[in-house]
Amino acid sequence: MLADRLTFIEKFNMGFECDFESFEYFTKNCKTNLSVWLIKSLKPENEEYFTYVEQYNNQHNCLKVLGLNACQKEVTLADSLKNQGVTVDTINRLYGTINWKNHWI
Repeated sequence: MLADRLTFIEKFNMGFECDFESFEYFTKNCKTNLSVWLIKSLKPENEEYFTYVEQYNNQHNCLKVLGLNACQKEVTLADSLKNQGVTVDTINRLYGTINWKNHWI
């Protein structure tokens, strides 16, 4: 699985749909410390996705930017991440602000 293979990247564009069980596995088993994470498959009807992002960040304490393929409801669901100092916004608005050069996959 992808989580088992990622060991040294800082920025990850998860630009593909990811079912909930695979997403849960990824967040529980990812070994790298992501500072920027763009996630296409976060869905407002599955608040559990956000719970696993929070748990990932609590374990790694590294996330600085979270990009969502989102509406305002999803951005609101991520308020606890914002309280941890994570910048949360839509992927489209963040796209031009991210330095794409270093450790990106």
